[in-house]
Amino acid sequence: SSGINAEYGGIVIDNKLNWEPHVDYIRKKLRSMTGAICRIRHSMPADLYLKIYSALFESHLSYGISVWGVAIKERSNDRLFITQKHCIRVLFGNFDAYGNKQSTCA
Repeated sequence: SSGINAEYGGIVIDNKLNWEPHVDYIRKKLRSMTGAICRIRHSMPADLYLKIYSALFESHLSYGISVWGVAIKERSNDRLFITQKHCIRVLFGNFDAYGNKQSTCA
């Protein structure tokens, strides 16, 4: 990307004040949390799904948003939105239909 990245307090920025490294960093964390949610969702009652989503996923997405939220106006946030939709479908949607791509448009 743009060269040297610096991380301070969980926020990643490059030497040209570009937020792309942070968006990539957040996306990687969110995908990891989606995997964790997918593994544990069957061992908990459905009424806890929203709390698990907030604790494991949304907390990473919203941390420091007042600083890096400027990147939302760029196209790079589409990847974050797609990652968020994936997590929501895994947790709240029909997981069997999601796994079978031929029976759903997801």
